[in-house]
Amino acid sequence: MLKALRYIKDRFLVSYRKYGHYHIIKILLSNFFKPIFQYLNYKVFVKELQENIDCNSNGLKLRIFRNISELRQNIKGEIAEMNPCDLAQERLKKGQFCAVTEDKEGNQLFYLWFSYGRRKIETNFTIKNDEAFFYSAYTILERRGQNIYPVALELLASYLSKERIKKLYCFISPTNFSSIRGVEKAGFKKVRNLRNVKFLMCNKLIFKL
Repeated sequence: MLKALRYIKDRFLVSYRKYGHYHIIKILLSNFFKPIFQYLNYKVFVKELQENIDCNSNGLKLRIFRNISELRQNIKGEIAEMNPCDLAQERLKKGQFCAVTEDKEGNQLFYLWFSYGRRKIETNFTIKNDEAFFYSAYTILERRGQNIYPVALELLASYLSKERIKKLYCFISPTNFSSIRGVEKAGFKKVRNLRNVKFLMCNKLIFKL
């Protein structure tokens, strides 16, 4: 118990010296008051889609899974581990789809979840009928740093353009620098910051252009 208390004290001291009072308050609120208080901060990126976009796939291909049986039969390895059946089924029931990127040999390198058509997503950001968003993008560990993420996004953009989708959105934490670099390589542009504060059952949204 004493050891645990010393660890907590050391963690707060390091955070205080590095970031100041604000960071300490944020840790307290996010850890001790999470059931009644939640603060989310995103950078919103968008890519404008033209009709029937073609892209240089570098030998990669995209597979879209729309039901749980097809998904469970085909995903494997690290990607299967990251998508347990109950989580995948919950997402599919919400009208979200899983896109897996494979190489020529059929090795699965990357996945993301996406949806399109009018809906409010978790951040209370409204997606219009001709718009889409993606989230939970993941590259397998051994293939990171090989430019797979932006190519996979180009493949998704090409697929969605054929579905007459005009904009593709993503919402990224400001500290997720690798993901930000990936979407920018794929032609996404930052359009705003989105902050979502949840307190009890009340939502307060602050938009910063």
